[in-house]
Amino acid sequence: MLKKRILDVAIEEINEKTDLKVVYDLENEGRKITAIVFRVSGITKFESEEKMNEEIMQKLHAMGIRDGIAKELLEKHDEDYILANIRFVEGELASGKEIRNVPAYLMKAFEVDFRPIETEHDRLKKDKKQSKVIATQQETAHEKKRIELLKQFERQKVTAVENLLKSLDGEVLNALKEEFLTTVQTNPLFKKMLETKGFDSSIIQLQRRNFLAEKHLPKTAYEFEEFLNSEGYDTTDGKI
Repeated sequence: MLKKRILDVAIEEINEKTDLKVVYDLENEGRKITAIVFRVSGITKFESEEKMNEEIMQKLHAMGIRDGIAKELLEKHDEDYILANIRFVEGELASGKEIRNVPAYLMKAFEVDFRPIETEHDRLKKDKKQSKVIATQQETAHEKKRIELLKQFERQKVTAVENLLKSLDGEVLNALKEEFLTTVQTNPLFKKMLETKGFDSSIIQLQRRNFLAEKHLPKTAYEFEEFLNSEGYDTTDGKI
């Protein structure tokens, strides 16, 4: 499953879309995979340039540029310049623009450079969009982390209250229960919940834990912000 759905797919994509060539071996102990050994090789800079030039020549030939002129273009311009202008013309053709003489139009592109020019407004707009994306990602990560810490806080509170109850004798427990039930009677919602669901309902027990924590445990056990500070998180900016 790991080999077919993850490793083979990833290796195939790397080999197709990059200059790297990757193969791997699985090391086993019995039926259990204990290690994955990758072997990575890459093509030389010369081979990479040759491959790029071959791609450019094919594109130029397909758009009607003769071999001699294509070679002159490669000598005069860098590969990125040529490919960017080819893609621009390809995009105009794909959009339905009528170009009567494609080779001449493409040569004009190489002469004056048809590549889109990014204005200051475009750059600021792109930067603003990117900043918004980053801010959203950070906010999502922050909220996820806060939820994880809140769950940890609640688990620790449950454990602390359980340990507290084990340490108290029956008389004290009964007194605390009566005191808690008295506080419940002052809240119409919890009072109704107690009458309909009973003392052992999850909501009533949650309120009981909070009551006991506030009465007998340090603030870090019942105030989330105090817990975060005790764990070394800075909450002064309203975040974690």
